[in-house]
Amino acid sequence: MNRLLAYLENPGKATVTPYVWVVALLVVPIANSMFIQQYFVRSIELTANAKAALVQALYEKTLRVRMAGAPEGHEEVERNRFGRINNLMASDVYLLPQWNWLIVLATQSPAIGMCFSF
Repeated sequence: MNRLLAYLENPGKATVTPYVWVVALLVVPIANSMFIQQYFVRSIELTANAKAALVQALYEKTLRVRMAGAPEGHEEVERNRFGRINNLMASDVYLLPQWNWLIVLATQSPAIGMCFSF
C-alpha cells in the first residue's frame, strides 16, 4: 500500500509499476486464506488420527490389565482401577483437539507482531 501511494505522489520515481502492487493486494489474501484452510483440513485429519490411536492404545491397555485380573475378593479394587483408567482416557481424548489452537497461535503470532512493528 505504501508503494502504491508513493507512485501516486510521484509517478516518475517509481521503480515498479503499480499494477504489481494491486495484484499483490489481491493475491496475498487469497493465498493466505487457501493456506489457512489447508492447515485446518490437515489439522482436523491429524487430530482424528491421533484421537483414534490414543483411544485404541488405552483400550488395549485396559483389556490387558483386565485379562491379568485381580486376586480373588478384590473385585471392587479392580473395578475402581478400570474406572480411573477410563476417566483419564476420556479427559485426554477430550483435550487432544484443543492443542490445535496452540499451533495456530504459535505460527500466527510472529506474523501479527511483524504487522504491528512496521
